[in-house]
Amino acid sequence: MLTVISLLPGRVRAFSSRIELLPLDARYGSHQQITLLMLSSRERDPNLLALAAECRLYGRGERATGN
Repeated sequence: MLTVISLLPGRVRAFSSRIELLPLDARYGSHQQITLLMLSSRERDPNLLALAAECRLYGRGERATGN
């Protein structure tokens, strides 16, 4: 059996049940804040509105369904 060890963000857990995640020691943990910026001229773009909605759901710990 092949064992590969790599650093991955916890969100990959949702993509495969074959990945076993081991927690890092607390001293190695990190947090990041990601901000979405867009031009005011594109604030009604349906693709950007969908992206903003997905970001809000992700920030609340929810996942959108669908494609």
